[in-house]
Amino acid sequence: MNKWITICRERMHNERGSMSILTIATLAFVILGSAFMFYYFTVFIEKRQAQNIADAASLTAIQEVKKQYELGLEERADETLEEYLKDAKEQAGAEAGGALDDLIKKDIETPELEKVLLDDDYDSEKDWPLVVKEPHFAEEFTASKNGDLLYERIVQYSSQISAAASAAIDANGGDTSEGSMTFPVEREPKFKLTAARTLNLDSIGLQENIMAASAAGIGSKDIPIDVSTKTPIVIRW
Repeated sequence: MNKWITICRERMHNERGSMSILTIATLAFVILGSAFMFYYFTVFIEKRQAQNIADAASLTAIQEVKKQYELGLEERADETLEEYLKDAKEQAGAEAGGALDDLIKKDIETPELEKVLLDDDYDSEKDWPLVVKEPHFAEEFTASKNGDLLYERIVQYSSQISAAASAAIDANGGDTSEGSMTFPVEREPKFKLTAARTLNLDSIGLQENIMAASAAGIGSKDIPIDVSTKTPIVIRW
């Protein structure tokens, strides 16, 4: 009888030891799982934030590019119109009255542009798109020439473009120590911008930059752009 009691006590003691090991293992699993889930969700949130930063910077950079490009188109439109009017006046010669007006009516197909020219009321800042889209001046604003202009303006104003993108990144909590914008992308008038978001996990001594990319295009159906032959340029900040 005493022997059986001793055996039962030993088994109960062994089971208590097994339960202790199982409890420790379970707690360890829960702790490791919690740490993993914390890291996973932290990285997930930081990646989303990095993407938001890249999108905001891309939009800001595109707005700056568009501004500089349209200013270039405006300048070219002014030069084109000035040259046309100079030649038209020479062609009209010394004839009095409506000789110049008749020539404008003959050449210009866009009613809005015809009107402002006849009224001598051309406003460069407002009316330049009329010149760009006018069929009579189509040879001056081909897709290839527009692409050349866009490319040249990006190179010329790369510092302003990068400054605008960098300011947007900084304003949204990104890391301005690295990042870039590439143009063109896939031989199309598109931009690919990369931006960084610094991930800090002091509890485990982790610090790394999470990169995100955002692509955006520029152009319209009315003003075609061809940059298919351009060598991609990279603007860094």
